[in-house]
Amino acid sequence: MREEIQLGQDRVILIGTGHVFQESVDLVRKTITEIHPDYVALELDPERLRALELKTVEKPRVRDMFRMGIRIAVLGSVLSYFQSKVGEETGVFPGAEMVEAVKAAQEVGAHVELIDRSVVTTLNRLVSEISLLDIVKIIFYLLMPSKVELELDEDTVDDLTGELYRLSPSTYRVLIEERDRIMADNILRLSGTIVVVTGAGHVTGIRKYLMEKYKSDEKEEF
Repeated sequence: MREEIQLGQDRVILIGTGHVFQESVDLVRKTITEIHPDYVALELDPERLRALELKTVEKPRVRDMFRMGIRIAVLGSVLSYFQSKVGEETGVFPGAEMVEAVKAAQEVGAHVELIDRSVVTTLNRLVSEISLLDIVKIIFYLLMPSKVELELDEDTVDDLTGELYRLSPSTYRVLIEERDRIMADNILRLSGTIVVVTGAGHVTGIRKYLMEKYKSDEKEEF
């Protein structure tokens, strides 16, 4: 998925990826090497980037699980397992497109910007918002065989994000909505040509908030 918007003099190219799809890795590299952007903005924080570059996925220790809350630890384990299984089928490790984006940015001399909030902050927000019932519903949804789709298109993404909202509005708010706003705000701090690499489920929200904030700022100038 790729979309482009113009914000005054700034050009923003949004690349919506699937974290375990080779087509996403290829699209990221192709876009960056063709456009030679000023910035490559990633849906990452420093901790997650380090883990991806080292290709490490550490299992939480018992005391860490209790510190996060057993509900989040269980949900995180299921999500990690689900993503790993899909990755095995596609032959791409989760987050490979982010690592490729960093490499391509370095090759063309673009600045790399990490625009997501800390994963620790997101987990803490999730702990405070999600209910045990919501966790059970999400786990059952993920474990249903019919839900494993190996296609990445706008309709599929809309269906999945819509399903997350139906299953747990609070989880959708913490994992999608809040982060869309934060990433849009961070993108607006940049200038020139910006390639944004983010999960496909964030593209619609980021585009919406970019346009809203840009139009709001324009009105304030008059």
